[in-house]
Amino acid sequence: MVGFGHWAVPERQNTKSLRRAYNKALILNCIRTCGPVSRTQIRTHTRLRMASITELVRELVEAGLVIEAGMNGAGRGRKQVLLRVNAGHGLAVGVEFDADHVIALIADLDMAVVARHIVEFPLGQDKDAILAKLIEGVRDVILSAGIDRARLIGIGIADPGLVDRERGVSVLSSTIEGWRSVPLREIFEQEFSVPVQMEENTRTKTLAEKRFGAGRGVGHLMFIDFGPGIGCGVATPNGLFRGSGGNAGELGHTHVMDGGPVCRCGSYGCLETVASLPAIARRATEAIGQGAASSIRDLAGGDPAAITADHVFEAARRGDKLALGILDETSRYLGMGIANAVNLFNPEMVVFDARLAPVQDLLFEAIENTVKRQALEASTRGLRFAVSELGQEAGALGAAAMVLDSVFEIPQLDIPDFV
Repeated sequence: MVGFGHWAVPERQNTKSLRRAYNKALILNCIRTCGPVSRTQIRTHTRLRMASITELVRELVEAGLVIEAGMNGAGRGRKQVLLRVNAGHGLAVGVEFDADHVIALIADLDMAVVARHIVEFPLGQDKDAILAKLIEGVRDVILSAGIDRARLIGIGIADPGLVDRERGVSVLSSTIEGWRSVPLREIFEQEFSVPVQMEENTRTKTLAEKRFGAGRGVGHLMFIDFGPGIGCGVATPNGLFRGSGGNAGELGHTHVMDGGPVCRCGSYGCLETVASLPAIARRATEAIGQGAASSIRDLAGGDPAAITADHVFEAARRGDKLALGILDETSRYLGMGIANAVNLFNPEMVVFDARLAPVQDLLFEAIENTVKRQALEASTRGLRFAVSELGQEAGALGAAAMVLDSVFEIPQLDIPDFV
């Protein structure tokens, strides 16, 4: 007995309800992971009593979360009803954005994408413009799916900067002008009337790679996010690594150059000031402005101010000396930054953002060589490198998965030993 007098019964009732919620979530996750699965197989996996399984499965079926999926005809024994998650019972929106794009998608409970909406735009948009595009992107993907909003269970936002997950605030983005302390959760919950979760987009991409991409089956994974900024996500067998304040993985703001360019974070010589997409374009523009001959100018329509990293990539593939020199310098800085992260986190695999895929043959050998030269030999022994298999939807997929995980979350069971 816990407590005295009238406190004893409520304590027991609370413990019983916690145990019941735990068991129900355990069964639902078993069906999600192993389904189609029979009640007997659920007992084997969970070791729960058959009477409890029967009762809790009935509740899950009545709630619409679980449906029957035929009969198990294997073996000589009695045929058993198979169960699986009702994928269409709930839908999650995942949206990822940065200084140059908004990607929104809708996934069912099986993480099958039922609708998607992608908008790309030039760098340089301000806070209000990107916020408007973000809301419009979510609204448009819901409309294009033609679904009843009552089926939406939540929205997951993959944010390009620092995030206060508890308050639902986008604290800072060094890639978007004026983006500070934006209350995204409040804005989206008022707009769409569903719960909203937030996470840094590098971490949602890391989650997606570990669940669905190149990192499947990898215990310790490091994802290198590459675009307007540079980030690093770390996944362990126990989940994503966030750090005490939730700010772990800011690889782009590690110092790699004394006296380097000033970063929007307020420091200088940060990795993303010399190796991100804008940095690549800036170096090309500066070199051409100083008289360097290059096909990059022609690819940009003759206007140095219109040069993008894609123009540099295309010129490099054509053998342009200036472009190849810029990529060589970029790979050196990236290799230095990644080597430091490898020494710190000792991953089994490093997965690169899909935006590096078009030039992986020009960059990756140099990056890997720098990592293996700069990092400890013990940390690089057996280290594997890969490029994202998920493309530009990785962040939005991870954001949707984050929402669905809340549906299947197993509650914390904290019962004293003497109860």
